[in-house]
Amino acid sequence: MKNMPSNLLEYFDQSEGTDELYEMLRSRSASEMEEVCKAFPIETLCLDWDSIQRDFRNSRRFELITVFAQILVRYEEIIEQSPELRLPKSLPAKQLAETLMSRLMPFISNQQGVEIASSLRIRLYDFAVSLMQAGRDSDALTCFMVSKPSIKEDHDFWICACRFNIAQTTENPDDIAAAINAAEEIVSGKVDVPEKYVEGTRQMLSRLKG
Repeated sequence: MKNMPSNLLEYFDQSEGTDELYEMLRSRSASEMEEVCKAFPIETLCLDWDSIQRDFRNSRRFELITVFAQILVRYEEIIEQSPELRLPKSLPAKQLAETLMSRLMPFISNQQGVEIASSLRIRLYDFAVSLMQAGRDSDALTCFMVSKPSIKEDHDFWICACRFNIAQTTENPDDIAAAINAAEEIVSGKVDVPEKYVEGTRQMLSRLKG
C-alpha cells in the first residue's frame, strides 16, 4: 500500500479535532479524501499506554481517524442536520466510509486483549455509539467489546442492545442465543448496569424469547 501524502498526514497531526476535519472536507478534493481512506497509516498505530507515552501521535491519530470515520458513516445525516458546516454534497461519502471502515475495523478487532489506554477506550465507546446510531451494529459491538473495561456504567447494556439488534436482523440462532445470554446476565444481576436500563433489557429479552 502506498504511503499517505505527507501534507495530508501533517494536517491530521496538526489538527485539534472535528472542526479541522470538517475544514479538510471543505477544502480538499474527493480524490485526496480517498487517499486518506486508503493510505492512512492505521496499521502502524499502537494503542497501549506505554506506546502512547513514547509517541503521542499514536493516540491523536487514532482519535482523529475514528472521528473522521464516523463523520463519513453519518455524512448524509450531518449535511441534513447541520447545513451551516457547508460540507460538499458531492463527496462520495458512502464509498469513502466503506473503504476506511474495511481497514479500520480489522485493526480495532485485533486490539482485543491489548491494554488500551483509558482515554482511547472512551474514544472507542463514543465511536461505537455513533456506529449504532448509523445502524452498523456489528461494528459497534466490536468497538464495545474491545473497549472493555471502561468507566461507562451502561457499557454492558449497549453490548446487549447491539446483540439484540443483530439477532433481530439476522434471525440466526447463534446470534439470538448470544443476545439472550447477554440480556439474562443483566436481568439476573450478574452484570451490573444502572437500574434505568434493566427494564429495557427485560423487554428485549421478552422479544427474543417470544
